[in-house]
Amino acid sequence: MKNKFSFILILTGAVLILSALFLCLYNIIEDKKSGENAAQVLGVLKKEIVVSEETTEAVLPETTDILSEKTTAEAEMLEKQVENYSYIGYISIPKLDIELPVMSSWSYAGLNISPCCYSGSAADDNLIIAAHNYSSHFRRISKLNSGDEIYFTDIDGNVYSYEVTSTEIINGNDASAMYNDDDNSWDLTLFTCTLDGRNRITVRAVKADA
Repeated sequence: MKNKFSFILILTGAVLILSALFLCLYNIIEDKKSGENAAQVLGVLKKEIVVSEETTEAVLPETTDILSEKTTAEAEMLEKQVENYSYIGYISIPKLDIELPVMSSWSYAGLNISPCCYSGSAADDNLIIAAHNYSSHFRRISKLNSGDEIYFTDIDGNVYSYEVTSTEIINGNDASAMYNDDDNSWDLTLFTCTLDGRNRITVRAVKADA
């Protein structure tokens, strides 16, 4: 009886270890795939967006029929369709050496490709961007410190410069805490899940010229 119980424990342990290894391998594969997908989309966006070195005005190619305007009050942000998804631009974080496209709206399927606009817009100074905790996406944003630079380039070619003001951990169930407070303290928010998925690593930033 004792030997049988020991065998069951060993077997259970082996199954748990194999499951953990499989999950780890799956996450690594998904991380790599997401990084490759994001890089492909970024390449398409950069071919469509030409930013003047002297101003932030864009020179768009003649294929403007593939662009669609938001009809909401979100500063008439333009979107670029790449395959089955729409994008509003791309984000650059020099300290982390990452540059990623930003999808126009968030979904679980979309997050597997690139960071997504969770809410707001850059022009309205309330942009919130969410991304998976992939090494190729937002895993390292907790390393950002006050004063670090973040740039967002929209489809219209406007470049928005930000400086990090703070990093905080927000309870994953407290969605309201992600938004601006009464003082409108932030112009940009980035967030991703912690490894256990219970909380959100949240980076706040303001316009560099503010």
